[in-house]
Amino acid sequence: ARLRVRDSVLLVDTLMLRSRGGTLVGHGGLDLTAARRDSLVLHLEADSLSSLAPLLLQLAGRDTAALAADTLGGTVRGRVALSGSLDRLSAAWSLDGPQLVWNAFHFDGARAVGRFDAGSRAVIAAQVDVDSVLVGKRVFSDLVAGVVGARDSLNWIAGGGSGATAAVRAGGMDVAEGGGIALRFDSLALAAAADRWTLAPGATVTLRDSAIALAGLTLTTTDGRSRITLG
Repeated sequence: ARLRVRDSVLLVDTLMLRSRGGTLVGHGGLDLTAARRDSLVLHLEADSLSSLAPLLLQLAGRDTAALAADTLGGTVRGRVALSGSLDRLSAAWSLDGPQLVWNAFHFDGARAVGRFDAGSRAVIAAQVDVDSVLVGKRVFSDLVAGVVGARDSLNWIAGGGSGATAAVRAGGMDVAEGGGIALRFDSLALAAAADRWTLAPGATVTLRDSAIALAGLTLTTTDGRSRITLG
């Protein structure tokens, strides 16, 4: 790496980290005083996640026993751009994993994009898409999960399918509430075999340390013949 400071800006002329599993290259700068905005761009090419597996899985919080049994493989290409100053750092990223393997899960066409803006109220927008996941003999397709908003009020979406007749799509808001997290559903649509189910507006799942509370969870088939109420 070649670093220098000029006009209160940390300049990275060249940054290159090589390992058996991949390469990280960077260039740019970061402001030290918040008086101006610069950016540091990092490019990642991981040709062999299996070589990086112990480090990546440990960073993900896997314990020693789990690490010994874990299998991680595939390739990842990505770009991360850091901007702003060291005390108020923002980031934007995009990652692409054409084929990934983690233990019994085989992922095809995985993509992650996002942005984090640090300010008086930090905001994040992130989304993960996966074309398909093979788990044993079962295939899940068109998987998506995303969030946007501040830490105490995140809007979210999630969805996916299995085979030709099963699929779910949902969206809502995640709100900090009374020492817990309240997942509020704006919409939920579920297809199972020949039935199509929708969720009545206002459903909430509240998660706390010792309990899960359900409120207003009512699923109804589109023809009105069946109804399930929880909470």
